[in-house]
Formats: sequence, C-alpha cells, structure tokens
Amino acid sequence: MNKILFTDKINSYFSNADSKIFDGLSYSSDSLFIYSRKLDKKLVITENNNQGERLYKELKLLNSKYNDEKIIFIPGTEEMPYDMVDSDKFLSSKKNLSLVQYIESKSEKITIITTAKNLQKKLIPKNILVKETIKVSKNKVLDVGTLKSRLVKIGYVNNPQVNFHGEFSIRGSIIDIYPGGYKNPIRIDLNDIEVETIKSFNTHNQITITESEKKDAYIVPMNNMIYGEDNIISFRKKFREIFEGNPNNSDVYSGISNGLIPQGFNNYFPLLFNQADNIFNYLDDINNVIIYDTLNKKIEENYEIINEKFIFSKENGDSVLNPKHIFLDNDFINSEINKKSVTKIFQGKTLDNNSYNFNISAVPDISIKPYLEKPLDDLKSYINKLSCVVLFCESNKKIKLFEDIFDDNSINYKIIESLDDIDKSDGSFYLINGFIGESYKINDLQLSFIISDDIIKEKIKIQKNKKNSNSTFFIDQLKNLEIGSPVVHEIHGVGRYNGLQYLDNGGISNEYLTIIYEDNDKLYVPVASLHLVNKYNTVEDESAPLHKLGGLSWNKAKKKATKNAYDIAAELLEINAKRALRKTLKYNINELEYNQFSSEFIYDETEDQENAIDDVLKDLTSEKLMDRLVCGDVGFGKTEIALRAAFICASNFKQVVVLAPTTLLAEQHEKTFRARFKNWPFEIKCLSRFKSKKEQDKIISEINTGNCNIIIGTHRVIQKDIKYKSLGLLIIDEEQKFGVKHKEFLKKLKDEVNVLTLTATPIPRTLNMSLGGLRDLSIIATSPENRMPIKTYTSDWKNTVIKEACDREINRGGQVFFLHNRVRDINLIYNEIQELMPSYSIKIAHAQMSSSQLEKIILEFYNKKFNILLSTTIIENGIDIANANTIIVNNADKFGLSQLHQIRGRVGRSSKQAYCYLLVPDKNHVTENAKKRLKALESMEDLGSGFSIASRDLEIRGAGALLGDSQSGEIQEIGFALYNRILSKAISALKTGKIPNLDNPLDGITEIDINEIALIPELYINDINQRLIMYKKIANSDTSDQLDNIVIELINRFGNLPLETYNLIDITKMKIKYSKIGIKKLSVTKKTLRISFQRDAKINNEKLIMFINNSNNNVSFTKENVLVYKKTFKDIRDKKIVITDIINKII
Repeated sequence: MNKILFTDKINSYFSNADSKIFDGLSYSSDSLFIYSRKLDKKLVITENNNQGERLYKELKLLNSKYNDEKIIFIPGTEEMPYDMVDSDKFLSSKKNLSLVQYIESKSEKITIITTAKNLQKKLIPKNILVKETIKVSKNKVLDVGTLKSRLVKIGYVNNPQVNFHGEFSIRGSIIDIYPGGYKNPIRIDLNDIEVETIKSFNTHNQITITESEKKDAYIVPMNNMIYGEDNIISFRKKFREIFEGNPNNSDVYSGISNGLIPQGFNNYFPLLFNQADNIFNYLDDINNVIIYDTLNKKIEENYEIINEKFIFSKENGDSVLNPKHIFLDNDFINSEINKKSVTKIFQGKTLDNNSYNFNISAVPDISIKPYLEKPLDDLKSYINKLSCVVLFCESNKKIKLFEDIFDDNSINYKIIESLDDIDKSDGSFYLINGFIGESYKINDLQLSFIISDDIIKEKIKIQKNKKNSNSTFFIDQLKNLEIGSPVVHEIHGVGRYNGLQYLDNGGISNEYLTIIYEDNDKLYVPVASLHLVNKYNTVEDESAPLHKLGGLSWNKAKKKATKNAYDIAAELLEINAKRALRKTLKYNINELEYNQFSSEFIYDETEDQENAIDDVLKDLTSEKLMDRLVCGDVGFGKTEIALRAAFICASNFKQVVVLAPTTLLAEQHEKTFRARFKNWPFEIKCLSRFKSKKEQDKIISEINTGNCNIIIGTHRVIQKDIKYKSLGLLIIDEEQKFGVKHKEFLKKLKDEVNVLTLTATPIPRTLNMSLGGLRDLSIIATSPENRMPIKTYTSDWKNTVIKEACDREINRGGQVFFLHNRVRDINLIYNEIQELMPSYSIKIAHAQMSSSQLEKIILEFYNKKFNILLSTTIIENGIDIANANTIIVNNADKFGLSQLHQIRGRVGRSSKQAYCYLLVPDKNHVTENAKKRLKALESMEDLGSGFSIASRDLEIRGAGALLGDSQSGEIQEIGFALYNRILSKAISALKTGKIPNLDNPLDGITEIDINEIALIPELYINDINQRLIMYKKIANSDTSDQLDNIVIELINRFGNLPLETYNLIDITKMKIKYSKIGIKKLSVTKKTLRISFQRDAKINNEKLIMFINNSNNNVSFTKENVLVYKKTFKDIRDKKIVITDIINKII
C-alpha cells in the first residue's frame, strides 16, 4: 500500500494544478512531470535531439513496471537546409523506424518525443513508408530475389561484408542486413525458403551475438528517398516542370537519369512522390501536445536559416527547390498544434499569471571528499534532511561500487528496480540502475533524485572494439588488392596479381592465385600456400620491380636484404644488450596510492588501455630500461598511460620529462598534468617560449636541484644547460614531429633512461621497428562510447561547400578550423572567407606571431570567443578543442597521409558527428600520389584507423631505414612485408646463437599436395576479395586453435562448411604440424605417398630403418631424403590416417 501511495504522491503533485502553463521544471524534473501526466497518447516536442534523447531515456526508466505505456523517440536529422552532405544514415533511418513503430503499435498508452525540425521538414508519404518497409518474421517465407530488389529500392547497398547502416549481403541461405535505426546488424538464416533464425551480430568480428534472437525485424527506408522506377519518372517529370532550361545540365537530374544517386539528392526528395507528407498526418490521432517555451523561437531560427540558405544557393546559380516544396510554413505548424490540447513547459521562471510554479531546486555539493576525515559527511547530512533520496546509477558495476562504499561507512540503503518499489518503511535512501541527466530536489515533497556523478565522478564508458591489431595488418592488406597490383612471392620475387582461377590437375580442380612475371610468365600459387604471398609496398605501383621466373635477380636481392637485416639485427641486439646491462631502478608501486590515483581517471579503461598500462607497469617494475611505443588514435587515452607512468616514477623520487613537438601542445600537457595531479604533492613545471627568461631560469634552477618532479616542454627541456638531478622517465609525444638532430640525441638518451613514446600515427621507421619486434609496442584501437567516425570529403574550392560546412557547424553551436598552410597569403584567404560569411567572427593564427599573441588567440578560440580559426599547421599538434567538429583543409594535396590524419584528428573529440573537408585546386589535376593519399583518408573513416593510416603511408612513401635516417634500398627491393619477416627471423636466430643462413633466411613450411579438392567454393563465398582474405587468413594460421576459430567464423557468417573447405582446413593443420617436424613436402597420388624431409628433420633413424624393414617392400627411402610409400588410397580420411601413422612411427 505504501508503494502505491508514494508514486501517487508524486503523480498528484505534478498533475493537481488546473493550468496549461507550468514553470520551474528545471534540471531533469520535466521528465517526471511528463511521466505524471496520465494521458492515453501524448506528443512531446523538444528543441533538439539531445533534449529528446535525454527525455526518452528518463521516461523509459520512470515508466512503471505495472504500466504498459510505450515510449518512442523520433529523432530529427542534423543536416543543414539545402546541404549537399547527405543526412546521417542512422538518424534519417531511425526516424523512419520510429514512425513505423508508432504505426504498428497496438498500445493505447503511448508517448511520442520528437524535435522542432521534424515539425518543419516534410516526410516520405505515410502509405509509401508502410508499403516499402520490409518486415522479416521467423518461420515466414522469404523470397531472396524479391528481398534484394526491395532493399535496393529503399536505399540499401549490396556489399560483400556488412559494416555500416544501409548495407546488406546475401550469401546463399545467409542474409546479413544492417537495418536503418538498429543498434546492430542482423543475420537471417534461411531453411530453404523459410526464415529459421534472426540474430544480431558484431561488425568487428562478423560473429552473431549470443542470446540475440528476434521474432521480427523491420527494415525501413534509409532516408526520405525511394528509388523505384515510378519514383524516378515522377522526379524527372516534376524537375522539368519546375526548372527552366536543359535539365541535363543539372548534376542531380543527369545523375538520377543515369542510375546514380548524386550528393544532395535529399534536397529534391518531394519530387519522387505525388505529395510529400508531414508529421502531423502520421500522428493525427494524438490530441495532447506538450511543448517547451523555446519552441516558437527555435522554429523561427530554423526558418531564417532555411531562407538564407535558399537565397545563397539561388545566387550561386544552383537549381534548388523553393522551401515550400520541402518545408512546412510556420502558420501551418501553429494551426496544427493549436488544434490539440497544448501544455507548455518553462524550465525557468515566467511572469505569466496563468502559470503554475513548481518549487524545484539544485542539489548542493554532496560529493565524496577523500582527503577529509569524514569524506561522506555531506552526503549523510543531505539524506538525513529529506524524506526520500533516490540515487540513479548507470550500471550494476556502479551500484556494486556504492554498496561497498555505503556498507563501509554505515549508510543504510535499499536497491530498487523501479520507483514503485519505494517503501518508506524500509528507510529513505534508494539505489536504482538507470539514467537521469541532472540531479534535482522537489522541495515541497522533501524528495531528491540524484545522479552518481554528483557523488563520484562518473567514468565515461568505452566501447569494446578489437578491430585493429598489428597481427592482422598483412591479412587486411589484401582487402584492397586489385588486378595488376604488385605482389611478392617469397621464393619467386615480385610480380603482378592477376586474380584467382581454377586449374585442373589430374582430374582434381582447385583454386590458385595467379601472378604474372617478366615475359608474361605465370605462376599459379595454391591457395593453401598463400602464406608465401604478400602485397608489395611501394611509392608507385609502376615503379615496383618485375622479376623473371627462375632468374637470378630475385635471389640476389633477397640475399642482400637478408644480410642487411642480419646486420641491423646484430646492431640492434647490441644496443638492447647495452640497455639490459645498464640495470635501472626497479620501481616500487604503492598499491593504495596508485589505486587512488587511478580512480581519479574519469573514464572506464578500455581493454586495450588496460593492457597498455599493464605493459608499462611491468616495464617499470623490471630492471631493464623501458623503450615502449604506444600507438592510438587521437583521443583514445594515450595520455592517461603517460600519467600513470609519470605517477609511478615521481612516487619513486625520480624526475619525469614530457617532451612535446610544439609549445602549444606542451602548454596543453601542463594543464592536463596539473589537473590530474591536483591532489598530489608533485611539482609540475612547463618550460616553453611562453615563459619569460626570468621564469625559465627559475624553472631550470628547480630542475637542477631536484625540486621539480615533472617537467613538460619542447626540445628546450633536453638542451645541454639543463642538468637533471635524477631523471627516470622520458615521455615523447608525437615523435614523428622532431627533426633528425633531436632524434639522434634521443636515441643516445634511451641508453640511460626509461622511454615511453606516444603517437597517433607512427612514422614508417618507428612502425618498422615495432613490427619487427625491435621495440615494445602497445596499440589502443578502442574509442570512447558515442564517438563517431569523421565524415571526410574531397572537393574543389567552392564557396557553397565552404559556407555549408561552416553554417552546419556554427548553427549547432560549434566552431570551425580552417587550415591554410602558407603565411604569405593567409590574409587573402581571410578576406575571401570573411566576405563569404560576414556574420561569422574569424581570427588568424600562425607560428610567425609572437608567443603572447598566439596564446591569446588560441585561448579565445578555446573559450568560444569567435567562430572560425584560420591557421597554418600549428593546429596539427597542440589544440584540443572538443567544441570544434569541422575542419577545412585548403590545398590538402600538398600534405602527407600521416600529416592529414593528424590534422583531421583535431576534430571528432566529442560525441557529435565531425566533418573534414579536403580542398584541392582541381580534383582532376592533382598528382596520382596525392589522389591515393586523399582516397586513403576518405576510405579510412573507421575509429582507430591511425595504425592503418601509418601502414598505408608505408605503402605510399616507401619504407624508411630502421636505424639512422637513410633510405634502405634493400627494403624497397624485396618489399616491406617480406623484409619484416626476415628481420624478425634474424633477431630470433641471433638471440639463440644460431649462424645466419643467407640462402634460406626463413623457416621452411611444409608443401602439401594430397590430390584432393581443397578450396572455398564460389557458391559459398562469391566475392573474390572476401574469399582471398579468408584464404590468406587460413594460410597464415600458426596453430590448430586458430583454424578452429576460423571454422566457427566461416559457419557463423556463411553457413555450414562445404567438404572442400574442410579439406583445406585439414591440409593447413597438417602443414602446421609437419613444418615443426621438418617435412619439406608431402604429396599423395592414388597409389603413392611421398614424404620429403629437410636435412635437419626430427626423425629417429633407428625407427625409420625398423619401419622400412617391416613394410613388406612397399616402402623405400631415397638419397634425396624422400620416403616413398606404395598404397592404394580410398579417400582423404584414409590418406590422413596413413600419413599420421607413418610420421608417428619414425619420429
């Protein structure tokens, strides 16, 4: 009874006032008010998506477990009016999915949340949306051909592998689709023509998620466009009626007429239909509307932008539709709203006499204060003053944390599942798993809802993503392999890839990779031997060598490169040996202090981050000097690893130096370190040109005496006049930015102190060393939750493109970086941009300014004092501004790929969609190399792509020398992938004291030909690139466990394994097993088995002689170390049994 009385008390408080206007609903109390309005159907109109998303989450939580009310959020899209950038796929399709969910809903009680933008922009007709939405249901018949054509019609793209919204892939009885609006893609498994299962799967490993089976799935159009034949005819007819002149002069008209979907087509979508619809028609049976006081102002602001963009586009000569075709006018919207019963909410106070005021206030500081004698006193006092306090935690992990804290500090609490579980007889303090945006207190009820962030700073969740790793790099390379691409075969040299093809050998047809060599000679490589083939990395494909099959040049080049690799390995091992002999301080870790410092980090550590931290801790607690490279995309948490390392060293009374390439970055690191160490007694100083001579002298004096614990700066901190009293750790940020002289100095320093290098994009030389095992490498490839890939576009300089980009960003409250890397004409660019957008404030920043002037401008931009920062590459390192999420790079063709990646990384540091525009003078006249760089950057939008960018940079620029700064012709001659393998083997051999074999630098892999069909059938994986990647994955496996996991992946993604593929897996397992024994080749015909042994094969001579003597003359052993066994074989099982039996008898 008490439970009902408590929730009734809340409902009564918010619903007893006889008014249509309410104020004082501040913080997150508006959701409680909306929840308490017990109306059958209601529409809530918010200002934007952020507010709508917050309300949706809060109402879902507040919704009583005894209440069957349905909550649906219909998000608005974020593109600007007349924007040539297409709508965000997730938002546009989520809107359609939510509309379909409302139409399909049978619930009598329903709350719809939508935005002001959705009131204004017209929609796909309701009857068309219903008709074109595809519903897939378990145990129902599904025609694959019809499904495919319907998916294309509603904007889905057929891809070999599904990774993003709006993609689908059909592989026999398995259909993968990433439906619009869904969190994960789905995998439909057919049993003949019926749907057997519908499950979700992960994009990063393509494996289905356990316990994710669904009964139904709704596949909605990806946006407002339907690409049916009738729709295209309607578009062309209406376009000709509206616009004068030759329609073929329009890129949009000619594109659609030729079966293409041009950018910006969303601005013409109403022409696809007889009449576009609006949200009021979709929700015509809802009579109760709740609006915010800011709605009318927001709608008017949107209309101003619409009209301004329309006029600007017309003046630029673009064929654009009049706003009346795309948007509803203000009068119509107001008339539709006024037909309803309207309730207006003010989150602040209003002077309206008809308004009812709620007495709601903020929550005081109730945070835990760990350095006070009684750290929870403020929280205890707050709970005791009120009749009921509910603490909202966003995870069970957080609830468990609070349970431990409250139990240790004698605070009584009860964990509840919903507000209905509140029972005043159990006490006044409750914990619930759920989200509200902000804490608040309802004074009249002596009730408070508080968020866990107000007690302990909430760690920001990180999404798990194991997509990128250096171990899979050379397999992933083959994704982009095209006919004619240079490839290198370890035995035969560099040729050109010519595809996969089937060859018949004695009645057995298998698939081979074809390589063309000099004089058009062809080499057919069995798919089981693809471990011998890699893509050849070079500056230009045309410049790659083309060897002659059986010629001497390849062996000569390989031998020379092998000698070079062994020389480098020996030199490097000598350096490592010197480092190992120099015993460093074995740091101690005070667990209590370290855990306290770690808990002050506001994010949940990713798995990659935890691994990197563990690596660093192991390095520092050993006696060997650390030399570790941490590679992670911008904003993925590298700095925290440096902070942990600095904490341990400083706690052991050692000095730490943080070396940054620019003064701005050094200043930013100083702020980060000071904020992170604010509760700890360490002296942190920054030595940079922003400091006066007097300040610098004082800092240097403190460094020399040891009074300064952590020193941050540019190369100034490693100059000769600075004598560190006890230097223990050097942290280098963005090593690729330092010059040759500084790098050589750093190399010497590495013999003496622990070194931790941080980079988002390692230079090729650094990457070479890491991949070759010469340096310890930790890769962080997981991004913060809600972080989205940066949308990247390449364009000629166009005023419309620049204005659209700036308008979109600034109108959502953001700021813009505009990069122009020539100081001499930067003022001309300033004048051009200012003339184009006179209402925006623009300032210039470049390295030729005085330090004080530059710092002032940067701080003003950081504090949002102006809209656009026009600068040189000084922004590439050193400016971390989360509010700037659009960057425009002028003359982008002049930059290297790594540099472009770094520049692009200045944006996309918040949960907002970020944009990067790469402007070139003329897309048709840039160099081929520049085209490759720009295309590579556009294609690598994935989060965590820094490692891939560096790898691609290797391919474009060529591999650098491993030691020193000279280019290595040997690496260029045989290709980086092969050189890397030879180098790794050289290091391994020298470590174990083996004499290098220059003629045979790599371990022998057993060649197996057992006269059976062993391949992946085209009908099983029809996409040649997908098939090639799987072949390479299988061939590169080192263990049977890896192969078993590949089998699981294949079955999950493509269905039951064909017999031929099982054969390929079995043969690869034999290859792995027998390579370790020393078997060179194993071949089987119908009546003969031949086993060829290496000279150092692990066979027992006595057992071999005994086996031959007992074999009834059907076994012989040749002087070439070949065992010949005569037998008629039935099938592959018989062959495997016999081979295993013979091997077991002779080893």
